[in-house]
Amino acid sequence: MSRPWSADTLMEAVRGYGQACLITAAADLDLFTALARRPAPAGDLAAAIQADPRATEVLLDALAALELLVKRGDTYEVPPDVAGLLTEDTPTNILPAIRHHGNCLRRWAQLA
Repeated sequence: MSRPWSADTLMEAVRGYGQACLITAAADLDLFTALARRPAPAGDLAAAIQADPRATEVLLDALAALELLVKRGDTYEVPPDVAGLLTEDTPTNILPAIRHHGNCLRRWAQLA
């Protein structure tokens, strides 16, 4: 049986890239490893990775909204379950796979 499409289901499918973009950007910048080693405010992290402070804060807030980070006051930290998957320091990390999917996402975005 075919899938019933509606405006809502189509828009849900189209918006699906947003979370993937956030997670792969954070993986490419290795934000989870940096914050797992030392929780920090967005400005401190931006300085450490040589990034724009406002853009870093927007990215961190989005990751906190996805519950991939915890924000306490102005400081961001990585929850233990996320740290095990998304930091370089753990044997269970899936960063290479996440980064590979980020490369695939960039290529798919140029499909047209």
